[in-house]
Amino acid sequence: MIPKPTPPTGICRRYDAEGRRCENTTCRADGWCGKCGGFTTPESAGDLRYQRGLPTYFAKAPFGQVWKPTAPPIDSDEAYDGVSIKRTALQRYAEQHSVSLADAEAQIRSLLEDLLLSGQIDRSADSGTYRLMFRTEGYLLLLDAEAGTVVNYGTTHVERTWAQVKSGVASRGELKGPKTKKRKKWLQDLLDSLDNHDGQGIRITFTALDRYAGKLTRENGAECLREMSAKLRALRPLLGADSDHLVDGDGGRWEFEHEKEGEGLVLTSYVRPENTKKQP
Repeated sequence: MIPKPTPPTGICRRYDAEGRRCENTTCRADGWCGKCGGFTTPESAGDLRYQRGLPTYFAKAPFGQVWKPTAPPIDSDEAYDGVSIKRTALQRYAEQHSVSLADAEAQIRSLLEDLLLSGQIDRSADSGTYRLMFRTEGYLLLLDAEAGTVVNYGTTHVERTWAQVKSGVASRGELKGPKTKKRKKWLQDLLDSLDNHDGQGIRITFTALDRYAGKLTRENGAECLREMSAKLRALRPLLGADSDHLVDGDGGRWEFEHEKEGEGLVLTSYVRPENTKKQP
């Protein structure tokens, strides 16, 4: 059996059901300790901006295509070695679950392994595309006709990942249909400002902003974003082409991810000075 890659021990990047940041350590590739609630945002997602109804591919005959049951096209071990993931699938997952692209890849590979072992698998008679899904639970991956690339991801869930559902984590109140709970306006405005934020070629994620603030509120959100922007302008020249983190003069750790080669960075997380001693 091909061993799963094990990252170095770090701090869990998730929240419990009450919105408290977890401080447990973890060496899991998906950034979750497996002990807390495992939510990727501090508040219930409500009408998550990226949820656009039930993904079409969950239908019995999506787009009028004929789908026939088939055996797993590859061995479950190949979920971690031999299968690539299309960037659009990574971005879709990252947007729906508010995680970094690196976490999205780790979580998609884990989902793929489980789907290959026990999911419903069929294949389009028209395109040859493989559809692997847990229809009842609401998770789906599409593989290309060669079964060598994950080309799309779909879920009926507002906020929980497959790992959370598999572990029995209860929803914080996912609502379906027109009665879906709306985000607080101040939080939605802040999220919109993050979407439009330049940051010297560095995109700031919600997780990084919340960890920088300590506890993100209506009163401190905008000011914390301005502070982070100013510090990033000063830190940007110090970040090497292949660097994935920096520790500032106060001891805070800034963690980055390269979006594309030579095309911008994502500030995926921030570790406050009092917690950097727990980081590798």
